[in-house]
Amino acid sequence: MNTKEGIIINLYNDGMLELAENQLLSFKKVGITKYLSFTTGEYSYNYLKQKGYNVVLYNTDDVQLELDWGSDKFIDMERLRFKLISDLLKEYKCVFYLDVDIVLLKNIEPFFEINNEKCLYIQNDLNMPCIGCMLLYNNVILCNMLNEFISVPSNISLQNLFLSYIKKYNINFEIFPIETFPNGLIFFGENNIIMNEGNKQLLKLTTDIRNITKKNFKNKNIFLIHANYMTGIESKKKAFNDFNLWYL
Repeated sequence: MNTKEGIIINLYNDGMLELAENQLLSFKKVGITKYLSFTTGEYSYNYLKQKGYNVVLYNTDDVQLELDWGSDKFIDMERLRFKLISDLLKEYKCVFYLDVDIVLLKNIEPFFEINNEKCLYIQNDLNMPCIGCMLLYNNVILCNMLNEFISVPSNISLQNLFLSYIKKYNINFEIFPIETFPNGLIFFGENNIIMNEGNKQLLKLTTDIRNITKKNFKNKNIFLIHANYMTGIESKKKAFNDFNLWYL
């Protein structure tokens, strides 16, 4: 039986250390205390431990480089994420998972106390929910789903597979409002994201939402920003830096 309160977590390797540290600095700025930072790299573990962060060395490997989206190692890290979440839900009431290319602008710990019938909250990624930002509650059906999900072999990104399991198990979930939990396309727009035809079309369709998000940012009403819709650590660093959100 889980007895602990909620916990905020991330998961990364040595190649993502800069993003992880930037995120942890954003935790400090907004007063996050209930977190654990999981790394598979010994270098990042030692580096962040010396700086006083709550860092855990988890399932060590020798991957030190950036993980290209959709690569075998990327999928391995995705699967490891869900195994970690499944393990932690045996101890905690809920787990708030964040990709390391997310910066917090407000404290999200109050979301631990959401009291309704939903057992999963997930970021809106326009075309589909985003598994890079999820709040999962200890719930028998959800935990059973995770146990089956992490055992299923897959050679493609687990996002679509995860969504199919949400439907299979009839998981009662809710989408975080995109105006206060924006993804990279909504917040950063055409100056930073990958400009393929699909994203160009999404930009046209989301003008009103992006304007609301800009107003929310100005009024400090945004909880977090996810620098997805772009590839490479340098592009994410530039995007955050353009809005004074790169703290290193």
